[in-house]
Amino acid sequence: MRTVDPDVWSKNVKKPILNLTRPMKFGLNEVSNVEVRLRKSFHEAMVEFLRNCSAEGLGFVLDKNNSNLIRLFYLALLLITMICGLILVTCNIHWSFHRPRLMVNLKSDRNPIQKIDFPAVAICSHNVISRSALHDYAKYLYSLDRNNIFTLEEIKQNLLAFGALQSKSYLPYDFRFVKYLEEVAHETNITNILYKLSPKCESMLERCSWRAQRVKCLELFATRISNIGFCCIFNSRFSRVDRNNPPHKVNLVGMDAGLSVVVRENTDDFMHVLRVSDGVEVILFDGYQFPLIKAGIIRTYSASRNFLVSLKLNAQVQEAASSLLGYRDEWLRCTAPRGAQSVQRSWSWCAGRCRARAALALCHCAPHALQPLDYELPQTCSLEHLPCLYKHKEKFTFMYPGERVHESLSEEKQDSVSCLHCRMNCDRRQYSAELVSAPLSRNMFLNTFFKGLDLTNTTIITVSFEKKNQHLYLVEPGLRWYEIVAAISSQCVFVVGLTAISVLEFIYHLTFRWYHHYTTHRQRDRILGKLRKPQPFDAFV
Repeated sequence: MRTVDPDVWSKNVKKPILNLTRPMKFGLNEVSNVEVRLRKSFHEAMVEFLRNCSAEGLGFVLDKNNSNLIRLFYLALLLITMICGLILVTCNIHWSFHRPRLMVNLKSDRNPIQKIDFPAVAICSHNVISRSALHDYAKYLYSLDRNNIFTLEEIKQNLLAFGALQSKSYLPYDFRFVKYLEEVAHETNITNILYKLSPKCESMLERCSWRAQRVKCLELFATRISNIGFCCIFNSRFSRVDRNNPPHKVNLVGMDAGLSVVVRENTDDFMHVLRVSDGVEVILFDGYQFPLIKAGIIRTYSASRNFLVSLKLNAQVQEAASSLLGYRDEWLRCTAPRGAQSVQRSWSWCAGRCRARAALALCHCAPHALQPLDYELPQTCSLEHLPCLYKHKEKFTFMYPGERVHESLSEEKQDSVSCLHCRMNCDRRQYSAELVSAPLSRNMFLNTFFKGLDLTNTTIITVSFEKKNQHLYLVEPGLRWYEIVAAISSQCVFVVGLTAISVLEFIYHLTFRWYHHYTTHRQRDRILGKLRKPQPFDAFV
């Protein structure tokens, strides 16, 4: 039975449902006025941009006077071209960021030697402990011992075990001897003990000449520590006491214009050797670098006894461009010069600290030869650490080469210290030399520098430049940021058809013009709202 007329019923149903509760309003397509204004203003701004854009294709698509089929075809072609262009630009950006960061260019092959720092020259003996120095120090300790805890020979045997800290071998010792040194001699510095036992430069270096002038050897050389022990080093600046010294340079080429040294060693003075060798070891390196033998920028040469050894230098100077200072080292993949901290940020210093921390992790101590690199290391390796150092001595022999290396480096991968976080210096001086040696003979010397020289157990070392000019290389960024922007812009113009003007137009319509349309719609809504609001006299109508 129907109680409501169908016409009236249908009209009631079509009326909007009002006064709904909040849960019943959920899901209705009701849009706020702010959202409507945002959509309309954005739509009008984009339509205005497409109609007035400097790109010809966008205006052609929106022009309704053209054929719809042509407009559709042109729009599809434009979209496909833009997609291909964006893919190409993305690939080029990816390639530019994965290409080599730096490029090394030959700046000049006529760099005069007057502008090149002479290399630091280290003369290192394979004799770690001198017989005479051992006897003198043992006699001094024996004179301090009032209770005669150790005999003179026992003191010598225990002091001889300190040489194993350098060679990382194992020698028997009395575990009470370290405490004996602390109580009797009040000596706990391992570096000082080994220095007192090592051969001195004044006994090794007999004559020295620099730039054709005979000079006292102690004015040129100083005893400094390296990772193979104490060496007589010339022109070094890696130590704090030498950091302010100006580097030595030469102004002429030839043997007489460089460095000449006469080295004499007494073979009977050898008590503990680093390795069996007939002669001394000559190390050439940049004076700012720490003389770490395993470093790639350090060159070592053997100078045999009773020989004249001539080292004819060849320098490769690599300078970093000033533009590198604006980049991070992680991006450059090398260490850029940073003023006074360049010395501490060199590759050899980083590798030395890395090895010291590896020994600290394995044996809870740091070797004395690496102590000057970091003064915050808690403990220096002493005699009680000898078994641990001997056990892990292979770890301190090799540097970890990385994963993607040849199978012949399997031993280096297994027994080595990983210092992959250390980076090479962007600017560096790498020295190499051609070694020429000849047996000593009295008939071969016409120079007054060698007059009256005793040739017994003598090695004569000369270090000099052979050429007046050396190569100078400049390290520059492979692709600067503005070059990347220029390349991307040119690709966008060629492939997509957009220019910098088009981008500025888009930004303008997306900001200023969009805000103009938004405020226009807001003012329009306010005017319409006032017109729809009932006037006061409408209540009486």
